Amino acid sequence: MKKYFLGILAIGVLLSAVGCGQKAEAPKEETTSQETAAASQAETNPANDTTEASAQEQGAEETTEEETENYNSVNGVVQSVEDGILKVEVEDGSAASFDVSEAEMNEAWELMAGDEVGIYFDGEEWEDGMKAVRVSMLVPVESTLEEYYEDPSIYGRVDQIDDESITLTEILDERNEDAPEGEDELGAYLGETYTFKRASYETLVTKGGVKEGTQVLLHYTGKLDEDPEAYRVCTEDIMDDEAANVIAIHGVIDKVSENVLYLKAEDGTVLKFDLSERDDLVQKAEAAVGKEANVEFTGSIRQRVVPADDIKI
Repeated sequence: MKKYFLGILAIGVLLSAVGCGQKAEAPKEETTSQETAAASQAETNPANDTTEASAQEQGAEETTEEETENYNSVNGVVQSVEDGILKVEVEDGSAASFDVSEAEMNEAWELMAGDEVGIYFDGEEWEDGMKAVRVSMLVPVESTLEEYYEDPSIYGRVDQIDDESITLTEILDERNEDAPEGEDELGAYLGETYTFKRASYETLVTKGGVKEGTQVLLHYTGKLDEDPEAYRVCTEDIMDDEAANVIAIHGVIDKVSENVLYLKAEDGTVLKFDLSERDDLVQKAEAAVGKEANVEFTGSIRQRVVPADDIKI
């Protein structure tokens, strides 16, 4: 059967991580808008034609030629996965389903609606309902959604801190209209007070420590009014330092598999980091399995697999 070559251009996503070199403008319950580049395709396949392995998107799997040389493939966008049946929309817009109950898949990627995947099969042409040999991630849906570009942050004054939580009163960029007459400068700019659970993988970026009265930039997950969890606290005294612009979390390197680093936190939480196209980080991580490490990253830790920037053992 005649094969068509599909070239997928990487979606240029500007992953903006707010460090603590500047104060947050507001408690960001929704992430700020980021400029993205449009994705384009070099060629479109006719219906029912298969494709060669696509160029890999950042965060996607690397499928070796040895693994796929005996199989044909078709690309599609995941609609659902249930009871071993993967339903996708293929390149020509038609719906297709594949039996993936015995297909090889990277365990790090639990497929989500919106993921673009490559489906490898044994045959000349794909047929609806046929068995898939392997499913490879091409473009994770998170890389196309603004909400995953960064995690929210809030700037404020620490009112209370212990091993379990940190309570912070927001410091506003504009004067609080409700501030009473005669209020001092800081008091006039105080907003709401919030309590955050401290994540077991939290990192502190500080010179003098975090204590009551300290002004901090705090990164968190969740919503401010629904049990938010702090995972990074950066104090005012270090905001001019280069370290203030690095986002990282802490844990023990549990394993490295298929270019994914598994970082286990003290409470057993496991976070996954993509090391694709970073042989240096793969080697560094493999040599440090079982050791504590800070993994630096860009983007949101809410992604299934977060692109790693560096590893500090």
